[in-house]
Amino acid sequence: MTTSSTFTRGMPLHARVYDLVCGHMENIGLLQWRKALVGDLTGTIVEIGCGTGKNLPLYGPEATVFASDFDPVMLQRAVIRAEESLAEVHLFVADAMRLPVPDDSVDTLVVGLMFCSVPNPDLAIAEVKRVLRPGGALRFVEHVRDAEGTLRARVQDVVNPAWKLVSGGCNANRRTAERIEGHGFNIENLYRFQLGHTHIAPHVMVEARLD
Repeated sequence: MTTSSTFTRGMPLHARVYDLVCGHMENIGLLQWRKALVGDLTGTIVEIGCGTGKNLPLYGPEATVFASDFDPVMLQRAVIRAEESLAEVHLFVADAMRLPVPDDSVDTLVVGLMFCSVPNPDLAIAEVKRVLRPGGALRFVEHVRDAEGTLRARVQDVVNPAWKLVSGGCNANRRTAERIEGHGFNIENLYRFQLGHTHIAPHVMVEARLD
């Protein structure tokens, strides 16, 4: 069975570096997309791959958030951000490919920059489908492969093996929106934006529901 590895490998320094990188990305535009991703959500929310909890302070008071990550060292930093949130937040360690969440129990499932690194995204998407209530939504922000035939897409393919080694398993060239559609989701809203270094600059924010 496919298994995840932790981003930090048990070293808190890696979590601090992750926060520094995310802080820079937020300063150049990622923060506004985080707010758009979660700021208006209500009901029962599951966020998978929440990392150090950068989204948690942005949830509103009408949300009950169950936020998970496979890496307990990352979650240690999420505790303070959970306390800053207006939402009721519960943190737990979980593999995105095997969620300890009941079937048909979630109003919205949130993913922020996690599909790029999960070892088997198809298993993770299957779990999303399992836990969402009928009519529930999947929302995610991800960096993705550029459009087919572009120079940047070819560059992403070339650099991806090396990038995975230095980035803790992140893939620069996943077609995440298309993969979601392939699992039967209907994309209702899709926003494209550019942010960060060339090989990971193409991003999408997506809201999708099952057909």
